[in-house]
Amino acid sequence: MNKQPYSGEYNDIIRHHHEGSLRHKRMSRYDRAAQFASFAALIGYSDGIAEADRLTERRRDPDEETSRKINTGLQRLLSAPAGTIIQIRYFVPDPYKDGGRYLEKTGSVKQLDLCHRWLVFSDDTRIPIDDLADLEDGYRETDFS
Repeated sequence: MNKQPYSGEYNDIIRHHHEGSLRHKRMSRYDRAAQFASFAALIGYSDGIAEADRLTERRRDPDEETSRKINTGLQRLLSAPAGTIIQIRYFVPDPYKDGGRYLEKTGSVKQLDLCHRWLVFSDDTRIPIDDLADLEDGYRETDFS
């Protein structure tokens, strides 16, 4: 293969020797390539894919029997002593997608705030009453009489 000499407006400098810097040694090809290795053309793409793959549950309205059980449990909590231990299942809406997830909590009740519709536990966790999916209480009026 016969190489043709470069001809153009930079012909006078194209084959000129470059001295380089007197302060800095010449960077190796490996180090030069490493400068660009961390470049991500699509920043956040993998996070977006992971978010799309994350599953959420659809909120289900409690059936009539479960609603009655929750209401009865809440009525009993009104007359129960502070510190009554209950176990609940409640819905937490997802802040980014439709749906959410169901969580369970067992603890002692500090307050039943009907004005703001909160169930407040002794660790100051506040659960909206409207998000309750199930309620089990261990309190019986005969236990404390």
